[in-house]
Amino acid sequence: MINATFTIKTQSINETHDGQGVKIAYGECKFSHYSKDGVVEDIISYRAKGSTAVSIAEAGVNSCGVVIGYLDLEVKDTGKGYKSKLCTLVIRNFIPTTTANTTLATTAIPNKSDVEDK
Repeated sequence: MINATFTIKTQSINETHDGQGVKIAYGECKFSHYSKDGVVEDIISYRAKGSTAVSIAEAGVNSCGVVIGYLDLEVKDTGKGYKSKLCTLVIRNFIPTTTANTTLATTAIPNKSDVEDK
């Protein structure tokens, strides 16, 4: 198993639980890489389990973060004489850098004259 570090942006988040009640998050995420054409964005499937899945779900869709994990290749026989490979990013750690579910709260600071009048 070769560890990989990515900066991703979540495109979708689906949640479920395994037989022992541990949370599983899966979906698609976007990452950037360099090619001969410059910077290219690609989409890859991901899955995470446990506290990592909770962190991803709390961050929400369209959140960015740094992930540490590995690429899992699943070979499927199509029955037409060739085999296809499906790649999934298995996330072990997720560190959110920005979240989509941010709310801004404004607070009113009373003027000094308003406080003195009372």
